[in-house]
Amino acid sequence: PTPREPPAPAKPQVDESGDAGGAEERLKKMLASVSERRFAARARLRLLEQLGIDGITLQGPTRVELEKVWGPVDLSWDPVEDAKFIGGMENVALGAAQGYTLHKETQELLGHFLASTTPANVKVFANQAAMDMLVRLRVWRSDENLHLRRSPRDLEVPPEATVEAERLIRSPPVDLLKPLRVSMKSPALAIDNRVDASDVDDAVAIEVLADGREWLHVHVADVSQWVTHNSLLDRFARDRSSSIYLPELVAPMLPVCLATKALSLFEGIPRDAMTFSALIDADGAVSDYRIFASTLENPRQITYQKVDDFLDAKDAGGYENAKKVNVGGQGSALVRLWELAKRRTAYRFGRNAFDITLPRSNVRLLPSIAADGSKGTPELLIRKSEDASSRSRLLVMECMLVAGEIAARYAAERKLPFIF
Repeated sequence: PTPREPPAPAKPQVDESGDAGGAEERLKKMLASVSERRFAARARLRLLEQLGIDGITLQGPTRVELEKVWGPVDLSWDPVEDAKFIGGMENVALGAAQGYTLHKETQELLGHFLASTTPANVKVFANQAAMDMLVRLRVWRSDENLHLRRSPRDLEVPPEATVEAERLIRSPPVDLLKPLRVSMKSPALAIDNRVDASDVDDAVAIEVLADGREWLHVHVADVSQWVTHNSLLDRFARDRSSSIYLPELVAPMLPVCLATKALSLFEGIPRDAMTFSALIDADGAVSDYRIFASTLENPRQITYQKVDDFLDAKDAGGYENAKKVNVGGQGSALVRLWELAKRRTAYRFGRNAFDITLPRSNVRLLPSIAADGSKGTPELLIRKSEDASSRSRLLVMECMLVAGEIAARYAAERKLPFIF
């Protein structure tokens, strides 16, 4: 028989980029088998494009190859896909990489970044290089607070807490204390730094009896109506314990949407509160007290500066002169509150209290926006804090000390475990 002709060699498959041998199919198989390749490749491309590093050949597919498989490649950050890459780089920057296995892509990128940006005779530690990368990729700011980053406490409000707070605002819970609430119709003065403050949670008022004695009322926004025992928001607030104030941010104890809406004592809007009331004698002693649920029918907002200006004007020229300062018709209440505060101060110092006044500074980082819309370098603002010994601040301080005293007395009389 006639020998068969050998089969003709298969025609090489050529893709549009000129590569032979079915490169596109092999690329698809590789990318499908290893899910992490996609995020790693995107991370490499972002690094090269955003840092403008030229002449570096990294292992793995190029952008042309990727776009053949996926179409246009989105180079924006993806919190899910990029978590390992960014997390690894942050660990290096924070000096916490000991015992932490870096992905090989992260190690490769860091090595190339060092090689391309650092002169041969300059030694740069890996953590500094990692921070430089994160800054240039706009993941971190150049003034990133590393101490804050290293803290084990998460200062972000969990998304589920915010969702729960927004749900409560849309559908307020039943007020179980409503039958017990006392309607407080006299104006309650919420004294704060700004008249438009959105997170005012306490106010003071004074009630004069027929015999001349005075009840001091300290009202605190009633959180218990909104945050029930052992709820998600309660557990979050207990874990944080307090709002945390830092130069670059405020980490709230409760979601901002709740603290600045339902729990803020806005001008003229009725709000539920817990009221600490003390009957103050002529010598400044607390002769009786009450703690009860209330509804403030008429909250008023006023600034510390307005209170000081009013009291100063009254001292300089009496009530007629003080009328030049608009305090919303609450001049008489402010004068009585100030006189009560002076009696309380004298009473406390007569019982061996002492005052420690230290200079305080107010440090703020004011955000700035660059021309391209990204975050710019913030402006550092340092100024002396408002005078803590001003009359308005002493007035509020004495009122809050009274509230603390009667709360402590209530707990002690009932043998309740309490932090004094």
